[in-house]
Amino acid sequence: MNRKIFLAFLIAALLLVSLPLAANAVLQAVGPIDATNGFPVWYQDTDGLTLDLCLPKNQAQLDSGVCLIVPTDPGPPVVPGFDVLPVAFPGNFPDESFYWNATAVSDLSLAGDNAVLVLGLEAAFSTGNVVPGAQIVFSRLRIVVDAPLSGDYTVTTPYGTFEFPNVAAGKRAIVQPLDIGIGAPGDFTGALGGHTGPFLQASATEGGVALPPVTIPLDTSGDLFLSDGVLTTVTGSPGNTNYFRICTTGGNFDINGSNCVTQNLFVLIGRVFNGTPFVADKAHYIRNAAGAGVVNAYGSTNTSSATAVYEAGGTGLTTTTMSRTVATGDLFAQIPFTTGTILPAAVTLTATDTGKTPTAVLSNLTDLVTITSAAYDKSRLALIIKASSSDQFALPALTATGLGALVNGQLEVSPVVAPPASITVTSAKGGSATAVVTVFSSPKIGVYSDGLWYLDNNNNGAWDGPPTDLLYSFGEGLAGAVPVTGDWNGTSQTKIGIYADGLWYLDNDGNGAWDGTPTDLFYSFGVGLIGAVPVTGDWNGSGTTKIGVYAGGVWYLDTNGNGAWDGAPIDTVFIFGGSLVNPIPVTGDWDGNGTTNIGIYSDGVWFLDTNGSTVEAFPADRIYNFGLGLVGAIPVAGGISGASGTVIGVFLNDGTWYIDYNPNGVWDGTPTDLLYFYGGGLIGAIPVTGQW
Repeated sequence: MNRKIFLAFLIAALLLVSLPLAANAVLQAVGPIDATNGFPVWYQDTDGLTLDLCLPKNQAQLDSGVCLIVPTDPGPPVVPGFDVLPVAFPGNFPDESFYWNATAVSDLSLAGDNAVLVLGLEAAFSTGNVVPGAQIVFSRLRIVVDAPLSGDYTVTTPYGTFEFPNVAAGKRAIVQPLDIGIGAPGDFTGALGGHTGPFLQASATEGGVALPPVTIPLDTSGDLFLSDGVLTTVTGSPGNTNYFRICTTGGNFDINGSNCVTQNLFVLIGRVFNGTPFVADKAHYIRNAAGAGVVNAYGSTNTSSATAVYEAGGTGLTTTTMSRTVATGDLFAQIPFTTGTILPAAVTLTATDTGKTPTAVLSNLTDLVTITSAAYDKSRLALIIKASSSDQFALPALTATGLGALVNGQLEVSPVVAPPASITVTSAKGGSATAVVTVFSSPKIGVYSDGLWYLDNNNNGAWDGPPTDLLYSFGEGLAGAVPVTGDWNGTSQTKIGIYADGLWYLDNDGNGAWDGTPTDLFYSFGVGLIGAVPVTGDWNGSGTTKIGVYAGGVWYLDTNGNGAWDGAPIDTVFIFGGSLVNPIPVTGDWDGNGTTNIGIYSDGVWFLDTNGSTVEAFPADRIYNFGLGLVGAIPVAGGISGASGTVIGVFLNDGTWYIDYNPNGVWDGTPTDLLYFYGGGLIGAIPVTGQW
């Protein structure tokens, strides 16, 4: 068949309507976007063969037809070929062009019936004609069969076998377009999951060793092509079916007297990428308040060449060799910069290799956004977002997409009835981060007064009375009763209890009443210890609250949870806080690891054993000033349900609560922190917290 006529036939076949279909990945990588036309520079198959977008660079390439392109449609008739150079986007650019194409045609009957198989990796436009921003790339496997006989048809291709039952005889009786990867414009990864891969290559015999790429006569570019455009046998089929075969149950084709016709000659199109294939993954900078910092540049490559050298640099930056992790192909460079450096808008990553054209890729330089909190407090219907930028020299504006701007790195949105699954924070310097939203309940408050418990069950910081809030009578008549709270049985619900002179009365079933044992729990722990103060916590991270006492700087903790002092090492004894003035023991999950640690509150200063060493070692432990100067302040610490951590606060005898909600150990005022008035006027009110 005349080659020009054959190309015209192929172009006509390419203009059929496409249907999307999912498939497994058969190509392994897509290159960076070419700024001159908006398409990826290259695609790479699983054998490491890398092909660029085959657009003619000179007259020799255009005249030879080694690049199969479809011209912009000037209106009927469509003239095959693209006859004007240079190719320029968007004014002189084809509607359709190819990274790779393999096409086979079989004659099926003496009456002119034929079958066409078109395989390809195609660049086109979602709009049909050339429109900037509408670029798409898709993998193509297209079968068109004129059926001279009625019956069932089986079509075997290099990339699979397809069954077509009950086909009626006729022209174009079978039209099977499988175009995969047509997604949103700008997303070119879909084509990696097409049917056509690895790329077929020319071979001297069907399924034989791949022939080396060839040059084209009169082409001075030095470009290499998979074929010079003549019919050739191929190799590379994953199933070793390097042919196009049509079989039918309807009888024998009169072209050969058999019920199967096989074609193993293809027209093969593809230009080898002559650079070093790699991609720039990201580049971000970290800049301190003085204006100095580092640029971190990341890339990746599937090329195993030992002679390839990768570098990163840019205007105002020192060109730095990138390290390469052989096992993964990851590339990395860190470039220090000094105060006064004007950072470029993009970092240039380059690759040089023996016998290859140097390759350069731009990577936009942005700050690094870190989301430290994406949490939904279901008890307050509040979405709390905290984030920061790596640029501490020129603090950029941060915005939570669809929610609003962060102020001083924080944003609280309420009321939010249903939280989003995730949130995204973007920076004016180009950085962005996405985090999954965690759901929790902030600790609820309450007070104990003369045997009565007033618990803020709806967590609005106000006493609404029962049944909205909870009123329990538990501890009335017990001399020296001290309220305690904890999840005694591991149900994630806080229950109440009383400590009185070493005796513990714990409401194990959570009904707010003393039911006696074994329904509720009665322990003797701390009897005889002068000045013993009850403490509770999950000392071993098992999920249940245990008891303990603090006396004179010594902590006695019931680690095994049996309600009795068994001595160390079964139970635990610590010395912490004895040297402090007016020490009040406090407990909480200070480091968020799910295990309760100890601490001391002393006249507005919190000394927290954050590392669990149980020795006073500051600054390894944490010191907060929260409540300093507030006369008569009582410390409170509340656990967070659904998230690790404990928040601190203080309670005044007039019913005022200051809760470090954010929590940074500093009173930041509302709405960052919480201010409640609850319990004022109750004689001898003692604050309590929990998940009621």
